[in-house]
This record gives sequence, C-alpha cells and structure tokens, in this order.
Amino acid sequence: CILIMARNTERPIPIQEGIEISLAENLLKVSGKNGDLSMSIHPSVMASTPEKELLFSPKEETKESIAMVGTMRALAINMIKGVSDGFEKKLEINGVGYRAKLSGDKLELSLGFSHPVIYQLPEGVNADVPSQTEVILKSANKQLLGCLTFLSIFATAVLSELQLTTIPVIVLIALSDICILLLFKLFKRSQNSCNSLFFLF
Repeated sequence: CILIMARNTERPIPIQEGIEISLAENLLKVSGKNGDLSMSIHPSVMASTPEKELLFSPKEETKESIAMVGTMRALAINMIKGVSDGFEKKLEINGVGYRAKLSGDKLELSLGFSHPVIYQLPEGVNADVPSQTEVILKSANKQLLGCLTFLSIFATAVLSELQLTTIPVIVLIALSDICILLLFKLFKRSQNSCNSLFFLF
C-alpha cells in the first residue's frame, strides 16, 4: 500500500506557462497573473523543480512522510490553479428584507438591523454582487476562500456591530459546545423517554 501511495503522490506537477515557482529553504512561492502565494514545506518532504515541473518526495519511506507528500502536492496544485485561474464561491442570501451591496472592498449587508452592517473583505478576496441576494467571492487562495461562508460573514458582521471582542466570543463558543455535549449525553440516557427529551427543550 505504501508503494502505491508513493507512486501516486510523487508524480510531478507540470508548471504551465505564465507560472513562476521559486524554492528557498522550506518555502515554496508560486506567482501568476492573480498574484503570489507561498507555503512552508513540511520538514519530512523534499521539493524540487526539474524541467518545468514541481516534484515532491518523502525524505523517509514512512507512511506519515508519504502521506504528507500527498498533502503538499495537493496544496501546491491549488496554489498553481489559484494564481492562474483563481477560485470562486457563490453565496445566496435568504431572508425577508436581506440584501447585499458592494462598496469598494466592503460588503454592506442588510440583515434585519436598523441600519446596514459593514463586512470588510479579507485581503486577497474580491467580491461581485450580481443581484441583491447573490454574492460571488473570488480569490487565488482556495483555503482562505473555503473559510468564507455566509454564516461566517454574518457572524463577523454581527459581532463587529455588537462590538464584542474575540475573548467573549471564544468563551461563548466553548460554552455552546459544552451545552451540546451535555444535551447529547442526556439524550443518550433518555432514548426510551420522549417526555424527558421534550422537557430538555
């Protein structure tokens, strides 16, 4: 199994025209028309650029090292695609009176408050608003774009509006997780009693 994994993960990645790749110690940098991206290479992985190709290989023939080669390879492929073609995510706003408007690098969101709340787009992310209920996010960084959902945008905007710091937010998240865990345990204990479950809520 390890040999099969090694054959699949050690395949070279072709470097297409218009893409520049540089290696400095354990840092990989990829440049293209959509900007620059960089990442640190895991200590158990070696990287090289032979003949317009990017190649990752394990320093040791262990399962963990070979698996990390696959991770580095997948991230590098996303980086190359990001700086050349880019990624985009479409979000749809559902709610009575909910709408979005783009002002420069900020989203003005009408989310039921007495006035719109402002969401500052992260650096490296652009947005289009083709309609009042559609938001298209674009970025060369797939990982960054993957973290942006309407729920995260809504939460960030609301927390900013309420002027909450990150400390109470973290505490609230931890308390909510504890409550969910306790409810789950109580539910497991009372699977045969619908009345007790109803009482919890």
